[in-house]
Amino acid sequence: MIYTILKYLFFIIGVLAGFAASYDMLVQAYPDFGILGFTGWFVMTAMFFPLAPLYPGVVSGNWIFLIVCYSSFAIGVILGNQVKKAITSNKYSWFLTFFIQIVNFVDNHWFYNYDTWAKL
Repeated sequence: MIYTILKYLFFIIGVLAGFAASYDMLVQAYPDFGILGFTGWFVMTAMFFPLAPLYPGVVSGNWIFLIVCYSSFAIGVILGNQVKKAITSNKYSWFLTFFIQIVNFVDNHWFYNYDTWAKL
């Protein structure tokens, strides 16, 4: 449960860093933007927010948005993998492991080894 919460927290941090970098780009391009400019910015940022932190880094040398955005996504992915490990290590994991072993045994010995069919 804690891994899931942390995973989403880091994903939110990454998205907010992307939006902050994109907002910096919007203010530089259109300092007196209106509701239409804000709406267009929001839609474009929603589509390209992983690329938005590159702009402040290349133009003004402000790489913090890039570092925070990409590292947050990397940590979120790592925590997501930990969630998958935690799910398979619950109290029913012995049953899942046993079932997978049976399926692998049947697959390896009965479908590819025709001598097994002859012995039956």
